[in-house]
Amino acid sequence: MNPGTLVIKAGDTVKFTNGGFMAHDATSGTDPVADGAWASPTLQPGESWSRTFNTPGTYNYFCSLHPYLMPGTIIVEG
Repeated sequence: MNPGTLVIKAGDTVKFTNGGFMAHDATSGTDPVADGAWASPTLQPGESWSRTFNTPGTYNYFCSLHPYLMPGTIIVEG
């Protein structure tokens, strides 16, 4: 995972891939507080998980296994 800001269109699918050497996840919310909207399973190195974003808005996410270190944002445009 390499969190940052990503701008996509409504209906696009984002693929989260763990390119690191330890387990990570992608959890919806503002680091370090999950908002319960969505969460990936724990991704081992090399594993991926995808989510489609249908509704325009700003979606914050972070790795719940490493709070304060890996926040990211997905901006979904209409």
